Amino acid sequence: MEITLEMVDQLRSRAGVSFAEAVTALERAGGDVVKALLLLEEEGKDMGSGAAGDLKHREAMGRSKLSKAVKKTGMMNIKINRGKRTLAELPLAIALGTALLFPRTWSWVVLGLLAARFSLVADQEEQSV
Repeated sequence: MEITLEMVDQLRSRAGVSFAEAVTALERAGGDVVKALLLLEEEGKDMGSGAAGDLKHREAMGRSKLSKAVKKTGMMNIKINRGKRTLAELPLAIALGTALLFPRTWSWVVLGLLAARFSLVADQEEQSV
């Protein structure tokens, strides 16, 4: 069976795959759009309906990465050290929050600490199981 541009476009819009992937799937399915959709679904290529499905997939991936970053931030602390002595320790989330709310003040504080030979260290909390 001859593969037409309409068949390729239909498969691309339904499965959210590239032109080349759609043509290959149609060739393997002998020109049958339904069989090509099933083949792509078995391969895990079916992400929804076209560009909307691709956008949903990228949004889900972004939320997953953001969630992991927030969890990791919650487990990290900023330590202000001088020599081997720790002067202060505060959660990274609070440090970032105050830096966003008061950027000019935060930058002067950091510059002052560094000028006074303090060190700022990001340290991850130990996880207890």
